[in-house]
Amino acid sequence: MVSLRVEGLRKTFPGVTALEDVNLEVKESEYLVILGPTGAGKTTFLRTIAGLTRQNQGHIYFDNHLVDNSPPFQRGVAYLPQNYSLFGHMTVWENVAFGPTVQDWDLRPERTEWWNAAEGRPSPSTGYPGSYLVTR
Repeated sequence: MVSLRVEGLRKTFPGVTALEDVNLEVKESEYLVILGPTGAGKTTFLRTIAGLTRQNQGHIYFDNHLVDNSPPFQRGVAYLPQNYSLFGHMTVWENVAFGPTVQDWDLRPERTEWWNAAEGRPSPSTGYPGSYLVTR
């Protein structure tokens, strides 16, 4: 884990100020929970830290290294949006592996086969997103 420091972060969109003078420090091994109503800027804040959205002002540091100009793939931040989308034409495994595969990581679907068999789920190598619906 790394430390995170945000100084004077500001992000505007046409007619809207989403973030205004946000200052934050999260030390290594600390956890942070961001709560707030719809439209409070939570998603904008997370997207900015991940490098998916560029701030208008302020700075972001990981382990005291400025990352303002670092592209998302160099920041090492995982971001899962609330309303995610899956590729319906791809298996579950292909959906999960899509990002890491682009990064040239060594992924082996056989590592997950035991879990799926134990849970009675289809293999992520062959199952599609709709086949993982759980009902109780």
